[in-house]
Amino acid sequence: MLFRSFSVEQTKQLEVAFAQAGSEADKFQTAVQNIRGLGLSLDDQADSIRLVSALTATYGGHIDKVSNAFTSALESGKVTQATLNQLTSQGIPIQDALAKKYGTTRDAILKMAKDGTISVQTLTDTLVVMGNEGEKAGKKPKSAFDQFTAALGNTASAIGV
Repeated sequence: MLFRSFSVEQTKQLEVAFAQAGSEADKFQTAVQNIRGLGLSLDDQADSIRLVSALTATYGGHIDKVSNAFTSALESGKVTQATLNQLTSQGIPIQDALAKKYGTTRDAILKMAKDGTISVQTLTDTLVVMGNEGEKAGKKPKSAFDQFTAALGNTASAIGV
């Protein structure tokens, strides 16, 4: 069973991540296997699965390809041009985010990746920020819609409709 070694809370968190991943169960399972193969703690595994799920939900792409790029960087300890290109090809604007973080251009980021000067920790931190921003942005339209609906209700009450 896929979630056998996870706690009840972790299993619930993974079920949420699975729901975010949509109906592509085989790709989600591949992503989970990629991450579990790293030998991370169970909490870090769950965090990594949530991260790639959030990135995929926010930016699109295939969860298995996003997890492949992420786990490749973690396994090798290097952020390469291939890593950045793999994430970018899945709709994740990692090059732009890193350029903003470093105050430079995308071309300079690619050169930095080629030279090996972008750490895996920097990549991970940037992806976490992107995933968190995406989750917050996903909630904003709902809040705005709720506010709009409430305002319409108040207006209707005020004019006696």
